[in-house]
Amino acid sequence: MFFVKTEDLKVGMRLARPIFSHNGVLLFEQGSKITAASLTSISNFGLIGIYILDPAEPAPPMGKEDLEFERFQAAYVYQIQKELQTIVSTKKPSHLIGIIGAISKAYGHLDKKINFIQTPRTKEDYLYKHILNVTILCAMMAHQMNLRIDEVEDLLTAALLHDIGQLMMPKNRSKEMQEMDQNEDDEHLLQMASESRGFELIDDIYGGRPNVKRICSQAARLREDLRNGNPPSVGKAVDGSLILFMANYYDKVTAVDVQADEAPSEVATVMEMTKKPEFFVPGTLRCLTDSIKIVSPGVSVELNSGEKAMVISENDRNILRPRLLMYRDNSIIDLEDAENLDLEIADIMKSLDNRYVMDVKTLEQVKE
Repeated sequence: MFFVKTEDLKVGMRLARPIFSHNGVLLFEQGSKITAASLTSISNFGLIGIYILDPAEPAPPMGKEDLEFERFQAAYVYQIQKELQTIVSTKKPSHLIGIIGAISKAYGHLDKKINFIQTPRTKEDYLYKHILNVTILCAMMAHQMNLRIDEVEDLLTAALLHDIGQLMMPKNRSKEMQEMDQNEDDEHLLQMASESRGFELIDDIYGGRPNVKRICSQAARLREDLRNGNPPSVGKAVDGSLILFMANYYDKVTAVDVQADEAPSEVATVMEMTKKPEFFVPGTLRCLTDSIKIVSPGVSVELNSGEKAMVISENDRNILRPRLLMYRDNSIIDLEDAENLDLEIADIMKSLDNRYVMDVKTLEQVKE
C-alpha cells in the first residue's frame, strides 16, 4: 500500500480505501479499479492523492465499523470546517450543538475499542481533521472516565474550538511576517498569539460556561510546558484539560501528513507517553488505550531483541505486554511472565493501518 498524488494516478490502479463524498456518500469502494471516468471524478473531487494497493496486495480488512468511521470523518470534517468559519465571522455558533450531539452519539457511549484510522491530511484540511479526531478521542475517553453530562458537554465544546485561533491568523501578512515564517520559533509565537485571540473568542461566546475556556487554556499550557521541556505548571488541572491535552498530542503525533515524514506508530507514541507520567497521567492514558486498538491480535511486532512476532491476545492490564506467537519457532510467550520481563516491544511492523489479512479461525486455535 502506498500513497499516490492525484496527478500520478493511473487507470487500473486499485483503491486501498473507499472514497466518500462530503455528505458521507460512498463514491468508490475499497479495492475497486480506477477507470478513466473515476480518474476524472477523483481529480474533480479535489483530493491531493489516495492510497493505492500493490498489484498483488490484498485489500486490508475493513469491517462495517471501520467503513462507518471513515464515512463519519468525511462528512463531519466538512461540517466542522463550515461551522468554525461561521463562528469566526459571526462570533456565534450555528450548528455546534448538533455536531457535538452526533459525535457523542456515535463515539461517546462505546464499551469496546475501535480502530482509530488516521486518514491522509493536506495543508487545506489538516486543521479540521485534527479537530474532529481530537473531539472523537475526547468523547471516548470521557466515557471511560465516567464524566458527568455537563463535563462532557464542556469538554467536547472545548475540543471543537481549541484550535479556532488558527483560523484567526492574518491572511495577508507583511513581508516581514512572511520572513518570520521561515523561523520555527517566530512562527510559534504567531500561532500562540492567534491561539490567545481564539481563547478570547471562546470566552466571549461561552462566558457563562467558564470551564470551556479553562479546559482549552490548561491543555495549551500543558502543551507549552511539554514543548519547552519544563515540568507541568498547571497545578491541579481539571479532568477535561488532561483529556484534551492527551487527545491533541496523540492525534498530532500519529497523523498521516502527506507533506511530512512518516508518523511514529501508535505503539511508539504510547510508549513515549508512558515515559512522561507527569504530563500523561497514567489513569487518563488508560482511558485512551481502553478506547482505541493499539496492540491488537494479528498485529506484527518487533522486540528489543530484534526478534519478530505476532500478537495473539491483548493484555488488559498492560497493553504493551501481550501474548505473542514468535516467528522464529512458532512458540508462544507471554510478555507479562517473569522470565520474559527483559523482552519489550520495540515497535510494530506496520502497513498503513497496522492490520493484515489473516485466518481468524486459526488465530483463535493458537490462542487456545
